[in-house]
Amino acid sequence: MNNIRHMIQSLGRLPACCWAGILGLWLVGSEAAAGHDPDPTTVPVSTEIAVVADFLDRSGLSAVYELGPQPALADYVAYGVLHGQEVRAAVAEWRAAGETIAQAATLPDPRFTFTEMLVPVETRVGPQERSFGLWQTFPWFGTLSVGGEVQEAKVGAAAARLQGALSRTAYRIKQAFYDLAYLARAIEVTEVHLGLLGQWEATARGRYETGAVSFNDVVKTQVELGLLESRLTELRDSYRPLSIKLNAALNRPADTTVLPPHLVTVTDGSAVEGPLAGAELDETVLADSLRRHNPELLALWNQADHFDRAGQLARKKGLPELTLGLTYIQTGPALDPNQPDSGKDPVMASLSLNLPLWRGKYRAASQEAESRYLATRAFRKEREDALLAELAAVHFSYREARRKAGLYAQGLLPKGRQALQAALAAYEAGSTGYLDVLDAQRTLLEFELATARAIADQHIQLAAMEMLVGRPLVLLSQKNEGEGKDTHGN
Repeated sequence: MNNIRHMIQSLGRLPACCWAGILGLWLVGSEAAAGHDPDPTTVPVSTEIAVVADFLDRSGLSAVYELGPQPALADYVAYGVLHGQEVRAAVAEWRAAGETIAQAATLPDPRFTFTEMLVPVETRVGPQERSFGLWQTFPWFGTLSVGGEVQEAKVGAAAARLQGALSRTAYRIKQAFYDLAYLARAIEVTEVHLGLLGQWEATARGRYETGAVSFNDVVKTQVELGLLESRLTELRDSYRPLSIKLNAALNRPADTTVLPPHLVTVTDGSAVEGPLAGAELDETVLADSLRRHNPELLALWNQADHFDRAGQLARKKGLPELTLGLTYIQTGPALDPNQPDSGKDPVMASLSLNLPLWRGKYRAASQEAESRYLATRAFRKEREDALLAELAAVHFSYREARRKAGLYAQGLLPKGRQALQAALAAYEAGSTGYLDVLDAQRTLLEFELATARAIADQHIQLAAMEMLVGRPLVLLSQKNEGEGKDTHGN
């Protein structure tokens, strides 16, 4: 009990600055343990994040936090990348990766020790009653900096994955938007043809009552009318699932109203206006941009760099660590009150080295990092080949949709309209049957729907190419990017 009482008394003799430090550490620990509430999911992603700001700038977009009653595609995309859940998750991962740098590049916490001599050690100047020690470990030279570089590579990979999340979100929005635009155009065209058929059916019934046509013409018109009404119902029912898909990409409630978008159509059936109008997208330029800017490949390159530096870190950890210490011993008065230096408190400095003798674990860690580095490099090459193949398929689909749109707009649509007019005129003159009129009308409807589908497909394939190459296509069409050789070693 006396020893415990002496320990409490000695703690009371600690200077005020020591108690202030202990109190400060307790308060910091309490605050850290309490944590903090996460940001509400309704708060948009900050445009101060460099990757987000760069994406908006390169895409020619301005931040949109609220959508108006009739938003354009650019508004949808800008809103979606600031509110999308995939982007929000990628931002959180990027921020989490950034917090690991300080953890890896900071010295280990110092260690404070307190020792109470249950049986005091008698010395010439008095009994040693208790001691206080402070120890700090220092890793081998360069270990902390390499540890920080390991985490910086992880941050680079997280930033690339954030770029990929932005690109995928923009693509999903554009895909849903243009599918809706096609659907709205298809509904509009089908309604027009349904109205024409309704008029023809009424005319056929009137003429049948006067004996001018057979009942077969009335039945054929009614059958065609029923089929077209069923098709229109299917198109209208398809609008809700597509609007839900767009709202999901925008991170909005599923039942949020989406007004029918307008499908842009130019004279030659092309979907492209502005700087890309009439531009031929060179597949070689696209492939070069994909190799250097595709977010997935960039993330894999940074991941390979992470494992490369992790191998360096493993070798650094196989070197000795230095620990410096300072010990203060409280000493009581000597039995002889006349003893010189009676009660003098000694202070000792210490130095120690840990000896990493068991080399097996350090070699294993280094070899593990090297194997993961080689695996990541190989996987990156495999993904590059797969993405290049996907790019070639998308580029073909774009060119095919553009060819079809031009064929319909400049050839088949005008001829289809002429064929319908000719069939109507021949029917009125009695030189052809009503079935020819219905065939011409059905063919014209299919031409108009195919034209709209080809235009929407062009927009979707352009968006897919932008997602793959990691750059707006306008930049690639203006010039062949002269950024020199691939800095990633390809």
